[in-house]
Amino acid sequence: MKTQKPLLKAAALFLLLIAAYLLIGGVAYLMPDGKVRQHVEWSLDKGDLGEDYPKAIIPLDGYKLDNFTDALIINEALNLRKEGPKGILLNPRHTFWDLTSCDNLRGAVYGSEKGEHIIHYARYWHGSSFLTRIALVFSAMPTIRFILYIITSLAMLWCFTALWRRVGKGIALAVAVGLMAVNVFVMQFSLQFAPVLLIALAGMLWTAYNGQKARWSVMMCFLVLGSLTAYLDLLTVPTITLGLPLLTLIAARRDTELKSAFATIVGAGATWSLSYALTWGSKWVVATLLTGENVFKNANDEARHWTDNGSTYIGDALASNLAHVHWGFILVPAAAMIILALICHRKGGWKLALQCVAVGLIPFAYLMVMPHHSFHHEWFTYRTLATATVAILAAALSMVDWSRCLAKAKELRSKRKAS
Repeated sequence: MKTQKPLLKAAALFLLLIAAYLLIGGVAYLMPDGKVRQHVEWSLDKGDLGEDYPKAIIPLDGYKLDNFTDALIINEALNLRKEGPKGILLNPRHTFWDLTSCDNLRGAVYGSEKGEHIIHYARYWHGSSFLTRIALVFSAMPTIRFILYIITSLAMLWCFTALWRRVGKGIALAVAVGLMAVNVFVMQFSLQFAPVLLIALAGMLWTAYNGQKARWSVMMCFLVLGSLTAYLDLLTVPTITLGLPLLTLIAARRDTELKSAFATIVGAGATWSLSYALTWGSKWVVATLLTGENVFKNANDEARHWTDNGSTYIGDALASNLAHVHWGFILVPAAAMIILALICHRKGGWKLALQCVAVGLIPFAYLMVMPHHSFHHEWFTYRTLATATVAILAAALSMVDWSRCLAKAKELRSKRKAS
């Protein structure tokens, strides 16, 4: 009975999340088409969404903006009511495969000389499309992008401040540097990347304030994180919403009892994974039952496409993703801290470092499970390595006894003055 009650609460929370996703879709459906179209037209007229993959500031692939997906999201938002209420589950959009995503959006707005061609993209929840449609009632894309930038910037500031004050200065700095090493600023302007970043930041904030709570509370947090990720993400950087909160959880709990610590880590990871998979799968079930379209077949066909000969891409996927990260800003300070740890090692610090290293392997596992996808989209999937960059710094930090370092520094100063 003791086990059944928490499980029932978890099931109720999960069903509440699914109901909320459907409700958001319903609210988006009720939004007036005229205002949405007006603001999309204004956005295109002002030059936003001119090309699929423009580079932000620096002309390297790691700085590409994903206008392909942003245009797809807006295309869906614009066409949500095209086929009646079932559009909430089928996610229709105007698309010709031989045109760019931005050109298809222009065709959806101004009309295309090739005619109209509506396809469905029902295997994802497309939460970002619903939220974008609601936002487009009130404003155009340049303003929406600016608002995303402000929200994500404030969320990062709040997260760093909370970690600095409540968990430790070291983990706060590790998170800041680790995110900068994967060009986090590019994510802040994207309809697809920004929500995933916000989920990860929310998870880190929760663990900063509640990391010492009972393990069951932690599991419920990761249930929500996994479900929200499946709702909003289109296989861009899903694992940062697992890895980054886990690293801040390790720092908050400081559990040097390895059996207990890894039970929490494995439990949180399993809860996140199950919630993610069930949320994704629930879309296939609901859409198939309520629309009559076989979404399972579409999902299976795409899965076969992206996993076909997948093992042959593993080496290329790892190499291409690793190449985009600014490793110098991670490995140099990490090496310096490891040298410090040889002089001023922290008792039991290696146990915390081991936990960080284990979590830091998550993005590599993801790249190896999804090598085909990760190789062909390396210019954005590399940001999943944010978990690894933060983990390396956090592991090195955890092995240093900083009070001993300060004491030895004072001792050396005293000897110099005496001499």
